Amino acid sequence: LHSGECLRMLEGHNNSVLSICRMSSSCLASGSYDNTTRIWDLHTGECVRVLEGHSGEVASVCMLSPSLLASGSRDKTVRVWDLDIGECIRVLEGHTDLVRSVCLLSPSLLASGSRD
Repeated sequence: LHSGECLRMLEGHNNSVLSICRMSSSCLASGSYDNTTRIWDLHTGECVRVLEGHSGEVASVCMLSPSLLASGSRDKTVRVWDLDIGECIRVLEGHTDLVRSVCLLSPSLLASGSRD
Protein backbone atom coordinates (compact mmCIF):
# COMPACT_ATOMS: atom_id res chain seq x y z
CA LEU A 1 0.00 0.00 0.00
CA HIS A 2 2.82 2.37 0.81
CA SER A 3 4.53 2.02 -2.57
CA GLY A 4 1.36 2.27 -4.65
CA GLU A 5 2.70 -0.61 -6.74
CA CYS A 6 0.39 -3.31 -8.12
CA LEU A 7 1.58 -6.60 -6.65
CA ARG A 8 -0.61 -9.02 -8.58
CA MET A 9 -3.39 -9.10 -11.17
CA LEU A 10 -6.04 -11.76 -10.60
CA GLU A 11 -7.43 -12.83 -13.95
CA GLY A 12 -10.33 -15.15 -14.60
CA HIS A 13 -13.66 -13.33 -14.57
CA ASN A 14 -15.26 -12.84 -17.98
CA ASN A 15 -16.57 -9.38 -17.09
CA SER A 16 -16.03 -6.51 -14.64
CA VAL A 17 -15.57 -7.18 -10.94
CA LEU A 18 -18.12 -5.46 -8.69
CA SER A 19 -17.08 -6.62 -5.23
CA ILE A 20 -14.17 -8.14 -3.33
CA CYS A 21 -13.88 -9.46 0.19
CA ARG A 22 -10.88 -10.58 2.23
CA MET A 23 -11.38 -14.14 3.41
CA SER A 24 -8.03 -14.68 5.13
CA SER A 25 -4.46 -13.51 4.82
CA SER A 26 -4.07 -15.77 1.79
CA CYS A 27 -7.51 -15.73 0.10
CA LEU A 28 -10.10 -13.34 -1.22
CA ALA A 29 -13.47 -13.60 -2.94
CA SER A 30 -14.66 -11.54 -5.90
CA GLY A 31 -18.11 -11.04 -7.42
CA SER A 32 -18.60 -10.09 -11.05
CA TYR A 33 -20.90 -9.07 -13.88
CA ASP A 34 -20.25 -12.59 -15.23
CA ASN A 35 -22.71 -13.89 -12.55
CA THR A 36 -19.99 -15.77 -10.65
CA THR A 37 -18.08 -15.51 -7.42
CA ARG A 38 -14.45 -16.59 -7.53
CA ILE A 39 -12.16 -17.59 -4.69
CA TRP A 40 -8.50 -16.63 -5.14
CA ASP A 41 -5.24 -17.79 -3.62
CA LEU A 42 -3.32 -14.57 -3.07
CA HIS A 43 0.07 -16.30 -2.89
CA THR A 44 -0.21 -17.90 -6.32
CA GLY A 45 -2.79 -15.62 -7.97
CA GLU A 46 -4.77 -18.70 -8.99
CA CYS A 47 -8.53 -19.01 -8.91
CA VAL A 48 -9.18 -21.99 -6.65
CA ARG A 49 -12.96 -22.12 -6.92
CA VAL A 50 -15.77 -20.72 -9.06
CA LEU A 51 -19.19 -20.45 -7.42
CA GLU A 52 -21.99 -20.51 -9.99
CA GLY A 53 -25.72 -20.22 -9.40
CA HIS A 54 -26.79 -16.59 -9.62
CA SER A 55 -28.69 -15.57 -12.75
CA GLY A 56 -27.52 -11.96 -12.50
CA GLU A 57 -24.29 -10.15 -11.69
CA VAL A 58 -22.84 -10.62 -8.22
CA ALA A 59 -22.78 -7.16 -6.63
CA SER A 60 -21.59 -8.07 -3.13
CA VAL A 61 -19.67 -10.80 -1.32
CA CYS A 62 -19.19 -11.24 2.43
CA MET A 63 -17.49 -13.85 4.61
CA LEU A 64 -19.81 -15.37 7.19
CA SER A 65 -17.37 -17.85 8.73
CA PRO A 66 -14.18 -19.62 7.64
CA SER A 67 -16.27 -21.99 5.52
CA LEU A 68 -19.30 -19.86 4.57
CA LEU A 69 -19.63 -16.97 2.13
CA ALA A 70 -22.69 -14.87 1.19
CA SER A 71 -23.24 -13.26 -2.21
CA GLY A 72 -25.88 -10.75 -3.31
CA SER A 73 -27.00 -10.42 -6.91
CA ARG A 74 -29.10 -8.66 -9.52
CA ASP A 75 -31.26 -11.81 -9.49
CA LYS A 76 -32.72 -10.40 -6.22
CA THR A 77 -31.29 -13.18 -4.04
CA VAL A 78 -28.62 -13.72 -1.45
CA ARG A 79 -26.87 -17.07 -1.70
CA VAL A 80 -24.97 -18.75 1.10
CA TRP A 81 -22.09 -20.91 -0.09
CA ASP A 82 -20.33 -23.77 1.67
CA LEU A 83 -16.72 -23.21 0.61
CA ASP A 84 -15.63 -26.71 1.67
CA ILE A 85 -17.82 -28.30 -0.99
CA GLY A 86 -18.22 -25.32 -3.33
CA GLU A 87 -22.00 -25.43 -3.36
CA CYS A 88 -24.86 -23.12 -2.55
CA ILE A 89 -26.55 -24.34 0.64
CA ARG A 90 -29.23 -21.65 0.95
CA VAL A 91 -30.99 -19.12 -1.26
CA LEU A 92 -32.48 -16.15 0.58
CA GLU A 93 -35.34 -14.49 -1.28
CA GLY A 94 -37.54 -11.49 -0.55
CA HIS A 95 -35.95 -8.54 -2.30
CA THR A 96 -37.69 -7.12 -5.36
CA ASP A 97 -34.59 -5.56 -6.93
CA LEU A 98 -30.81 -5.88 -7.15
CA VAL A 99 -29.11 -6.91 -3.88
CA ARG A 100 -26.27 -4.37 -3.64
CA SER A 101 -24.74 -5.35 -0.31
CA VAL A 102 -24.50 -8.14 2.23
CA CYS A 103 -23.00 -7.78 5.69
CA LEU A 104 -22.57 -10.09 8.65
CA LEU A 105 -23.98 -8.40 11.77
CA SER A 106 -23.42 -11.28 14.19
CA PRO A 107 -22.67 -15.01 13.88
CA SER A 108 -26.37 -15.67 13.28
CA LEU A 109 -27.55 -12.45 11.60
CA LEU A 110 -26.96 -11.36 8.01
CA ALA A 111 -28.14 -8.01 6.59
CA SER A 112 -28.69 -7.30 2.91
CA GLY A 113 -29.28 -4.03 1.10
CA SER A 114 -31.22 -3.60 -2.12
CA ARG A 115 -32.62 -0.98 -4.47
CA ASP A 116 -36.14 -2.05 -3.43
